[in-house]
Amino acid sequence: MAINALSIAISLLVIVCIAFPTWQLFLLQNQLLKLFAQYPISRIVYNVFFSPLSHLPGPISWSATRLPFTRALLRGTIVHDFERLHRKYGPVVRTAPDEVSFASGDAWTDIYASRPDDRQFLKDPLWWRRQPGQPDTLLSAIQPAKHSRMRKLLAPAFTPRALRVQESVLQRYASLLVDRIKDQVSVAGTDGAVIDMGPWFNFTTFDIFGDLGFGESFNCLQHSQYHPWIALLFGSVKAASFIAAARYYPP
Repeated sequence: MAINALSIAISLLVIVCIAFPTWQLFLLQNQLLKLFAQYPISRIVYNVFFSPLSHLPGPISWSATRLPFTRALLRGTIVHDFERLHRKYGPVVRTAPDEVSFASGDAWTDIYASRPDDRQFLKDPLWWRRQPGQPDTLLSAIQPAKHSRMRKLLAPAFTPRALRVQESVLQRYASLLVDRIKDQVSVAGTDGAVIDMGPWFNFTTFDIFGDLGFGESFNCLQHSQYHPWIALLFGSVKAASFIAAARYYPP
């Protein structure tokens, strides 16, 4: 809608430049500039008071524009900010002019449960659509039929029998994780050790992924650091937040 309105305004400006004398053009340009200045204000008024979501609880600043949402997204604090908002406003919070966050078990079932009549909520293409020229993956497949077909191909790897076969692999990396934690404690000596377990759990997870998915570990636990590919993956996740933020504009 915003793009169409902007295109129409630019087209009108071109027509005006051709059809009107200089003094009239000056007056019309002033009027167009006023319209451009009034547009954001009118959008804010509409979002806060007249939107179909205006009755939902939430901070006015988040309901008026997407700027607070975008700022939290780029800072990497959006999950913590949502949790704080839910504590203040309850299980349903308006987090953007056209977005609502739910924090309840019933909402999870209503939104994510499969429905036989195809009335399923689809993934947001803004976040999940595949990159141009790339095939769909299990994450980027938006249509339920395609996603279901991919999921069925992977399902045999997650049966109880398959998991029992994979148990020795999981135990090997779990034992290696324990050994590495013991090494950290030994190095600290009698003073004790304060260990950030986040990276260590990531090392374990990606080593298991590599072993089961590619037949070769990334050796993150072995070397007590991220493999370059894994470090690149975490970097790309951060870059994805900037790409997603840019897709929200123009609002």
